[in-house]
Amino acid sequence: RALNSIFERWDAQAVQGLWNISGELCSGTAIDDTHVEDPSNNPSIKCDCSYDNHTTCHITKLRVYALNKRGVIPEELVALKYLTYLNIDRNYFTGPLPSFIGNLTALTFL
Repeated sequence: RALNSIFERWDAQAVQGLWNISGELCSGTAIDDTHVEDPSNNPSIKCDCSYDNHTTCHITKLRVYALNKRGVIPEELVALKYLTYLNIDRNYFTGPLPSFIGNLTALTFL
């Protein structure tokens, strides 16, 4: 829900047929060997599906790069508590870096 809400705010959607196949976010390039920085896959996510004996997936990487998105960095990001990588460079986000970013304790790349 969090990612869908974020993408709705930013008027963004998965590249058709690459991931979010049939409404399943963690599908296609989100779980295969495609690199999160692949230019043909933007915006992109990567999921780790090793939780609960490989029955649960969590989004660990999110990239929305140079897509001219505007607005603020949404608080819904906090729900992505397994996020280790966040690349939202080269957009037009306004305001200060929100303090809730500090709650993303797994984050290693911003």
